[in-house]
Amino acid sequence: MKDGNIHQSSDKVRPGLLVADLVGTTIADPVESAINEALVHVGSSRVDPQKLAPLRGGLKKRDVFAALLGDDEDKVESAYRHFDRAVLDAIESGRVSPIPHAENTLRTLAEAGVTIAFTTGLTRRQCPQIIEALGWTDLVDCVISAEDTRRGRPYPDMIFEAIVRTGTRSVRETAVVGDTTNDLWAGDNAGVAANIGVLTGAHSSDQLRAAPHHTLLESVAQLPEFLRL
Repeated sequence: MKDGNIHQSSDKVRPGLLVADLVGTTIADPVESAINEALVHVGSSRVDPQKLAPLRGGLKKRDVFAALLGDDEDKVESAYRHFDRAVLDAIESGRVSPIPHAENTLRTLAEAGVTIAFTTGLTRRQCPQIIEALGWTDLVDCVISAEDTRRGRPYPDMIFEAIVRTGTRSVRETAVVGDTTNDLWAGDNAGVAANIGVLTGAHSSDQLRAAPHHTLLESVAQLPEFLRL
C-alpha cells in the first residue's frame, strides 16, 4: 500500500481492462435513499449513513437487509423487493445521473482501447436498465452484479468474472476503481495492477486510506491522466 495520500503514483499503469464500480464511482448514489425507503416500508427505522457505510461497496443487497433487519426472512425479502423497485423507479424517472465528467472519462478510455467493465452491488435486473438509461451501452463491455458471483466484495470474484467475460489475459492488465474500502480490498485481493480509490462516494478519504490502494483520486475525471491516456 502506498502512503495513502491523494496523489499520482510515479509507477503509472496503462491497463487493457478497467473494472469500475458503478454507484458512487461513476454514477450518483440512488442506493442510500432506496435502502431507507425499503426499511420504512417494512416498518423499520431509517439507518444513519455512518451505520450503513460498512455495508456499502458490492455486498449483495439481500445480505445488506439481513444485516440491518436480522433473521426475519420475510421482512428481508419484502425490503429487498421494495429496494429493487425503488431503484428502478429512480432509473425510469431520470433520477440516476453520472458523476461529473464520468462519461467523458469512459469515452476517453474506450477510444484509447481500454475495455470497460462495471461491477456493482445493484441487482442483476437493475444493471442493464441503468446502462441503457445513461446511454452507455456502446462504452461498456459487461456489467457484473454481485448476484452474478458466489461472493460479493471484498472478495475478488466480480473482478475475476469481468476478466473472464472480457477475455482479458491477466490481472496484471487490469485496473480497478471504486469509492469504498470493499472496492479497494477486492482489487487488492485480486492482485490487480492498479487499485484506485475515488472520493465521490460512500467512504471518506480517511476510510479509503486505511484500505490497500495504489492511489486515491478526487474523482474518475482524473483517471485518464493517471493512466497516461
